[in-house]
Amino acid sequence: EKGEKWQLALGLLAPIVITDSTPSVITYSAVISACVKGAQWQRAVHVLASVRRRGVSQPNLIMYNAAISACGRSEQWQRARDLLVAVQSTYLIPNVITCNALISACRAGGQWQRALELLAAALKADLLPNIITYNAVIISCEQSEEWQPA
Repeated sequence: EKGEKWQLALGLLAPIVITDSTPSVITYSAVISACVKGAQWQRAVHVLASVRRRGVSQPNLIMYNAAISACGRSEQWQRARDLLVAVQSTYLIPNVITCNALISACRAGGQWQRALELLAAALKADLLPNIITYNAVIISCEQSEEWQPA
């Protein structure tokens, strides 16, 4: 039931957009989050793109992080990486949540080397990894049977 709320969220967003009303950042964030929970990565990315395209408001880091998580949960690590590039092309600064979502996307996609690279890049950028970060990297290595780097 929880995973099906994305349909309701998109259904509620449509009339707002059709009537040329301006959905708030909170509205868009809620719709993207519903898509994450419903494993609808394509829809999450589409909603994020529509925010950018409409130009009414700028996507915030919460929206990007949610879309990255949606991609990661569906093993779309390349799409998650593309969203990081999009974040870096804005005024937004990736945070530990962004890092965790990307590392989890790499883990889901079997990309243990990229997970390690992301951890190294986070440390180099003075981003403080947390237990979630380290666990995601360790699990990524474990799943790929690359226990030595972990």
